Amino acid sequence: MQDLKAFALGVVLSAAAGIVGYHLLSAPYEQPIPDPAQLAETRARIAAEVRAEAEARAAAEAEAKRKAEEEARAAAEASAAAARARAANPMGAPRAGFNPLMPGGGAAGAQPTTSKSGVPLNEEFGNLPDAPGMEETFYTCTACHSTAIIKQQHVTDARWDDLWQWMINTQGMPETDEETKKIVLDYLKTHFSSER
Repeated sequence: MQDLKAFALGVVLSAAAGIVGYHLLSAPYEQPIPDPAQLAETRARIAAEVRAEAEARAAAEAEAKRKAEEEARAAAEASAAAARARAANPMGAPRAGFNPLMPGGGAAGAQPTTSKSGVPLNEEFGNLPDAPGMEETFYTCTACHSTAIIKQQHVTDARWDDLWQWMINTQGMPETDEETKKIVLDYLKTHFSSER
């Protein structure tokens, strides 16, 4: 029964809406006709806005395309540079840090020009610090080993005395006069001691 009442109400409302709609459609049309000059101005304004939006969109697309091409070119150049580097050095680019197989341990500049204490190094004498006793030390020590062995030793003053005796007693180093011994040991203790 409820459904029948709802249906009847819907029919009545539809009929009423139809009558009202009919009266609205049959009423005289009283909306003013727009001015043709105003219409032309509005059309021109809308066309200009549409054109400006299209130009802005085209400019943005062109800029995006230019940036993409630039990035692609830069990536291609980087890739080509990496390929050239790999071809030149198949082991890869040298890495920073200590490398015992490279002169100077692989550090930039290869060899220092001064000692830790700021004394200039002398290339002619195995890069030993250029100070009193350098020549005597060079000629005494390099008769058996390189200056690299001297430079890597950072031992106490007492240990230098022990090493001197060990080289004479065990390694067969010829004994020197006391003056040369004092000059060499003073030089070693001054420049290659862990106490300074």
